[in-house]
Amino acid sequence: MRYFLLFILILFAFDAYPQRKVSGVITETDGTLLPGVIIQESGTTNRTVSDVNGMFHITTLIDICSLNFSFLGFKQKTIKITQDIIVNIVLEVDCVGGCASPGWISTGLQYDITNSTFGMVFSNGYDERPLIHFEEFPDDLTYKINAQSNFHKDYSFGASLAYPFHRLRIASSIGYEQYCYLSKDFFHRDVHLSATTYMKLIDTSLILKTGYQALNNANNWGVCIGLRKGLIYSKLYSGISVGYYFDYLSYSIYFQGLIINKNISYRLTYDKIDNYNFLNIGLNLLFNR
Repeated sequence: MRYFLLFILILFAFDAYPQRKVSGVITETDGTLLPGVIIQESGTTNRTVSDVNGMFHITTLIDICSLNFSFLGFKQKTIKITQDIIVNIVLEVDCVGGCASPGWISTGLQYDITNSTFGMVFSNGYDERPLIHFEEFPDDLTYKINAQSNFHKDYSFGASLAYPFHRLRIASSIGYEQYCYLSKDFFHRDVHLSATTYMKLIDTSLILKTGYQALNNANNWGVCIGLRKGLIYSKLYSGISVGYYFDYLSYSIYFQGLIINKNISYRLTYDKIDNYNFLNIGLNLLFNR
């Protein structure tokens, strides 16, 4: 008898938290298929991305819930789910004489604890973009400019440009960085090209980079491979990379997160280039331009 009651309780438990299977195709109003659309279950970290044919499949965590469909340049669409369903989603363009969203500006301060250099960073959401739904960023070309100094012998600066190919879920970028720390007899220059691709099955981005680097008297081409992973959706992501440049290795570990909604972000970065260490902390203010 007790086994029968246990069986009934188990069945009831499963029935109390049923899941819904939702699938379908996402298109524009003219019927063009839309790959790369983010499908997010409201109030959860459960999400997926439409494939190259605009098709998607998601199993909800909650019985009655809402799914949000978002894609760059299109109005976000929300549907209510109460049962298993196959549905066709049509997204409307959100640009009439220019995109409706005004875009973002991110500006802030950063400090290198290990080398006592202080500086500023300015971008249109270069680091924060993975934290905020990308449909809120009308700019395809993202940029970042940064500079630091101890106002004596040491300084560094850099600039990066990135362009996303949304349908392929790939972003390409070009960057330049230079360090001149005379107090430590350290000079470093880095010119690189990189490609970032999103792997939806494990919610991780793979980053491949190649370029030319100069480290004091060493000048080499090299390669770098990295991974970026969302830890808390819309709140925090982290990344790690390792580079090989024949005469030396480089490492990087970083965390990027939001503190107050979409208004303030922080970044913590540790870099090691050969035997030189850099530990940067930064605090940025985000606002619509």
